[in-house]
Amino acid sequence: MNHLESRIRIIDRVASDWLIPLHGPNADTVDFVMKSEPPHSACTGAPVEMVCEGGEVRFVERIISESIVLRDRVQWYTAMLGKQSSLEVLVNVLKKHRINNFAVTTFTQGSKTRRWALGWSFLTRRPSLSATRGCGSSISKNMLPPVTAITIYEHSPRAQTDAIHFLRKALCDTIESLDMRSWAWDEQRLRGIGFAEGNVWSRAYRRRRAGEGVTIENKASTPLLDITACTFGFSLTIQQECLDKPSDGPAVILRWLQGDDESLFESFAGVIRRCLRKDTTRPC
Repeated sequence: MNHLESRIRIIDRVASDWLIPLHGPNADTVDFVMKSEPPHSACTGAPVEMVCEGGEVRFVERIISESIVLRDRVQWYTAMLGKQSSLEVLVNVLKKHRINNFAVTTFTQGSKTRRWALGWSFLTRRPSLSATRGCGSSISKNMLPPVTAITIYEHSPRAQTDAIHFLRKALCDTIESLDMRSWAWDEQRLRGIGFAEGNVWSRAYRRRRAGEGVTIENKASTPLLDITACTFGFSLTIQQECLDKPSDGPAVILRWLQGDDESLFESFAGVIRRCLRKDTTRPC
């Protein structure tokens, strides 16, 4: 339907085959693999196509097992499930294998039929919050993947223009004081994107660098640095109009873009909150 026929391959499998055909030494990498959608009404497939010993849980467990071997040779692994109980079992399987970059969502067909989807990746780029947590309140919080975006409100009584100027200066001054691998601010979009090699904002790190006599340089002028291996990537966006809290003025959206360590994102969020408290009449 998206005119991508030249980029899609459908490969027959038998029960004894690997579900993901990338086990050969000369096999390609692929963008994503998916479990095919079942028919909407009557079953039209042969029994070997429609039935898997152990049901959908066992079927997707096989995909997870193969993914642990193939890892980042596939960017994203996905499967659609017919039961919420299956989703809960499989999320626990991912957590058991310490796979924390995953996404869950629901599909509603008509007024009653609901399906669940699970995706996971061994790469470090993080999807948006709406993509990773698309189940709403239908599943328990401990089944959801880590949060990848937070909103920090600026509560001072400044005029909007002054508030935006304050936010931009506070953010840029703070980030430029850190030993970032890369940092670039887009004034037109009021958005900055940065990458760091670890917790470069901790007191221990900064004391160590000061003891070594290292001067922090602004790397915004060198955008071609290799940031794919950085342990933490983020974006900071000033949102001029807050739809959920229009009376509170502009806000800062912090997005987790890259990395495996959730604690780095949480720690960095604390840095941003503290920098926005400066010169405000009320805490953020």
